[in-house]
Amino acid sequence: MTATMALGLATAAVGFLLPTFGFPLLSAAAARLLRARRTRIPSSPALAAQPLKLHIVVPAYEEGARLLQTLQSIDKAAAEASVFEIRLTVALDGPRDATPAIAESFRPSSPAIRYEILWPHRDRANRGKWRTLMEAIQATAHADWVALVDAGTLWSPGLLEAMHTEMLIPASDGRAISGLAPGYRDHSDHTRPPSPLWRLESTLKRIENSAGGPVAVHGATAFYRREALAAALRTLEEWDPEFTTRDYLNDDVVLALCVRAHGEIRYLGPRVCVSDCGAKSTPAQDRTRRHRMMAGNLQWISVLLPRLARSQPLAALVALRRVARLAWVYCLALGLFGLGGYLGLGAAALLLAPFSPLAGAARASLLSAVHVARSWTRAAPASVSWR
Repeated sequence: MTATMALGLATAAVGFLLPTFGFPLLSAAAARLLRARRTRIPSSPALAAQPLKLHIVVPAYEEGARLLQTLQSIDKAAAEASVFEIRLTVALDGPRDATPAIAESFRPSSPAIRYEILWPHRDRANRGKWRTLMEAIQATAHADWVALVDAGTLWSPGLLEAMHTEMLIPASDGRAISGLAPGYRDHSDHTRPPSPLWRLESTLKRIENSAGGPVAVHGATAFYRREALAAALRTLEEWDPEFTTRDYLNDDVVLALCVRAHGEIRYLGPRVCVSDCGAKSTPAQDRTRRHRMMAGNLQWISVLLPRLARSQPLAALVALRRVARLAWVYCLALGLFGLGGYLGLGAAALLLAPFSPLAGAARASLLSAVHVARSWTRAAPASVSWR
């Protein structure tokens, strides 16, 4: 009995610690060894004298007042950042509510902002977030940096000044940094401490900074050097024969992962953060979001991860944390409670998901693990709505 309990506890510990801490620490150690063996590239002087051209893209479906709050927060941040020439684009993905009127009513107060509204699809139909982003990114060729921002995100007034400082700091190999990922708070009150889960995630991403940065960023806001973003999209087209027809569902993973194939992404949390406007999702919206994340994980794991492992093994090692954590809660249950507890947790997750966010997360984890296993013999799903 004692040996069985010890084995169960050991399995549970491995099921929790390996996907949570193991891969970040392994990737950081590997990066340190590789860095010691290569010649450091001298960094070029920072061009701080002239303003950087920043193109901010906000894809929007039926966002309502959340869109206006986001645009107003960007406007306030731009007013305190004379170091940028800013072009702000709202890319409308066929909304049928008041979102277009809200976008047209916005007038930036900062003279640094050139504001425009883009209908990426000629028929003004709803084609999904990925296609909207791809069309909007094509219009950013003039920019030095591109920021992708979800509607409902709030920027602090000093965010752009902090980002400008980070843009001028080279990566660990001396080259220009390819991407910057602010931290995220799920509320706008910065006097409140972040939740334990967000603190844990922030710690893990800071560890991953030592290995070139995370392969996934929070979709609320991500900054990419334009040339690195263009190289990432060329890589994606090379890696995926169905690139022109596939609708990727986790853009915050897919774009960051392909950027990491060419350079480093620096995670900035918790010292530089964005937040949300506090809008609460309904249980139905939460289920749809988790379903989209589940299917999106299957897409990039089955299509992109094998190619990343061949071209950038260190970045693939970082990505394994996201793969392993899909099923860690079930490894924990199997170790502590045996097969009965494993099946019971799965049944509870499936039944209680509509009523509990935690059960919803466990359900997504269970289904993701099943789908990842099936992905070795079946193709990734073509499309799931982003709404």
